[in-house]
Amino acid sequence: MPASSAGPAENWPEPEVPDEVYEETEEGALAALESWFEARHYLQLTGDDGPLWDLSSQDCEHCTNVADRLTEAYESGDRWYDAESTTIDSPYAREAADGVYTILLDVHEGEFTFYEVGQVLGEGGGKHYDVSEAILVYEDGSWLVRELAVEQAE
Repeated sequence: MPASSAGPAENWPEPEVPDEVYEETEEGALAALESWFEARHYLQLTGDDGPLWDLSSQDCEHCTNVADRLTEAYESGDRWYDAESTTIDSPYAREAADGVYTILLDVHEGEFTFYEVGQVLGEGGGKHYDVSEAILVYEDGSWLVRELAVEQAE
């Protein structure tokens, strides 16, 4: 059941990670980045950060900030998000070193509403970030997001 003003998403399916994420290729790095944004959306709808950490390096500062902010919102049990998916466009991947890719991309953030017991606490999203960069590393048999920098164009 999707999230709404009446309550958070229920029984929302966990995103599936494509097999390419486990291949040390450019396609694998790109698949991992796309999957990371799907895991972020899942976290935003459910408060469950497990899938996000499956695709994030433990030293990823942006990943930590996203996970902390979104899980904290769900801690009381009285707050939740209703959110559209965030999408990425025009990824340009460059191998920076063995097992490391830098990816330049456009990010289209989905709109969201943040609720507390049915009242709107805030709304946002709907922004386009065209100066974004991700660094992915291939560790322990899969691609992980090591860092993500997202900036809005002026």
